Amino acid sequence: MLRPRSSPRSRQRLTTALAAFGMIGAGTAALAVTAPPAAAATTPHRVLFDNSKAETAGNADWIIGTSQPDPLGQKADPTAEKDWTGALSSWGVALQKTGDYSLKTLPSGNTITYGTSSALDLQNFDTFVLPEPNVLLSASEKTVPSG
Repeated sequence: MLRPRSSPRSRQRLTTALAAFGMIGAGTAALAVTAPPAAAATTPHRVLFDNSKAETAGNADWIIGTSQPDPLGQKADPTAEKDWTGALSSWGVALQKTGDYSLKTLPSGNTITYGTSSALDLQNFDTFVLPEPNVLLSASEKTVPSG
């Protein structure tokens, strides 16, 4: 049975709903990054999960998978929650299975940036998920460039 492709708008609503659920269930914060409308219906919604703020410190495990920045390195075609390791793997796998999302993780040792040439810069994503950070944001990470 074929299902109709969801529109970029409905994918955005799903991501917003999932982000809200994550905030309720695990203290996760999601920041929607304004991006130009998708060029085509096949353009995936780009989601960046953070692991630069010690989301795996101590007993914490707020990641979608251990392969970073690309979770597909752990298993390219995940079908079950256990295909990726991380407390948020069920979320990541559920998004990946739709085929409507492109997922990445900002690994430990990186800085949250906007307006740089880095492939993991926020300007390259539609949604940024910052789950239970254990390190404060730096002054530059708190500042959004005007423009």
